Amino acid sequence: MTAGRTSGTGSCCRARRCRAPSLLVGLDRLLPDLGPIEGLRAAHLPLSPGRAAVRDGRVLLVGDALGLVNPLSGEGISYAVISGALAGRAATMPGDPGTTYRRALKVRLGRHLRDAALMHRLNRWPSVLDAGVRAAADDDEMFQSLVRFGLADGGVTLRALRGTVREPSHGAAGSR
Repeated sequence: MTAGRTSGTGSCCRARRCRAPSLLVGLDRLLPDLGPIEGLRAAHLPLSPGRAAVRDGRVLLVGDALGLVNPLSGEGISYAVISGALAGRAATMPGDPGTTYRRALKVRLGRHLRDAALMHRLNRWPSVLDAGVRAAADDDEMFQSLVRFGLADGGVTLRALRGTVREPSHGAAGSR
């Protein structure tokens, strides 16, 4: 594996503790032509809905420093860009930057982060995630909604929730 490349292997590990041997097996399954791996390193991503509190003052944490990592996908660049822009704007406004930033984050990401926490809890049951994937395969609007949600743009819609609990159709599944 060349320097500078990363892999999210293990982000969907269902075991309580994912160890290197099982992660290497998963990596080999995902990338069979990769060849020998040297100098493998790993870092924990905070794949949970918990995050640091935004404090009053001039020190403003953004992105994964604030714990803004999507608990379903491990994606974080969208959160980093959004929170970085909001922090930069808050730093130039009159008053306390921390207070301004906290309010701006709540307006921009509050609903999305609440919904991500809900989806994180629902993801404990593999059948819920599987049903969501099947529903997205059958319904392009649902697919686009889930993509937007994964990129920190939007929340869980009633349509999406209904799609995960309805019986899967037997015709178009897997058509995506």
